[in-house]
Amino acid sequence: MDVRRFFESIDHGVLLRSIRRVVQGPRVLRLIDTIVGSPTPGLAAGKGLPIGNLTSQHFANFYLTGLDWYILRTIRPRGYVRYMDDLLLVDDDRSLLKGALRQIDAFLGQRLHLRLKERATLLADTKEGAPFLGFHVYPRLLRLRRTKVRRFVRLTRRRLRAYESGRIDAVALQQFLAAAVAHVRVPGTRALRRRVLGDLGLL
Repeated sequence: MDVRRFFESIDHGVLLRSIRRVVQGPRVLRLIDTIVGSPTPGLAAGKGLPIGNLTSQHFANFYLTGLDWYILRTIRPRGYVRYMDDLLLVDDDRSLLKGALRQIDAFLGQRLHLRLKERATLLADTKEGAPFLGFHVYPRLLRLRRTKVRRFVRLTRRRLRAYESGRIDAVALQQFLAAAVAHVRVPGTRALRRRVLGDLGLL
């Protein structure tokens, strides 16, 4: 499951109250208040975090810590993974998972002023796999989703054009390629990576 419009929906008041439970230093808290309270273009006052800020990643991850504890202590599925606002629960009991969906959506709404993204919510057998973080996850296999492959090709072509036109140098291109290839490097993708890079003249 996935949280709808996560970064732009984060409530500043809820976030700052949560931070104050673990941070006591007045100077640090004043700095955090300033960072969180800085206006973000296009977002309502008191809502949202700018995606580009490094602090936003930490604050957003911390924002759902209470949900983690609620899932682990109250719902107690056999398996649970969260990366930012993407969640994956695993259990043999289908009714537990259906109930978990309702409980999590209620927790998000009441405590964190968030909602689940309905179209991104999936209940399926593990043998069918589950889409998660750009991959299709199976019990003993990880496959790249087609959307991730297309994005890898599109961004690589765009960065190569930027290099050829002189807008970026060889170091910037090399850094991008290292990060992009690492992002799609999972078992079974070597031929794909070689084909894409070869077609672009990068091998």
